[in-house]
Amino acid sequence: MIEKENGQLGGWQKIQKSKQGGRKMEKDKYDKYKAQKKYMAKLKKFCFRLPPEEWEAFRESCERAGSTPTTEIRKFIKNAENDNPV
Repeated sequence: MIEKENGQLGGWQKIQKSKQGGRKMEKDKYDKYKAQKKYMAKLKKFCFRLPPEEWEAFRESCERAGSTPTTEIRKFIKNAENDNPV
């Protein structure tokens, strides 16, 4: 690590040093996020691009409806599944 002239560490160097000196959890110990990680590994990521003005209009529309964009997209997918069964 590079120290400044006055002997102090820079910002990211402080973080690195604190990570190294902290108490490390053994891999065999209980991981409180294990179930969440297992669930998240099964999910599929869905990504698409929108122009900023369209996204803002959609986000504001969801906000007025008391919902979130994610919730509305999930509702749309569920409705599409019900309307067009395979």
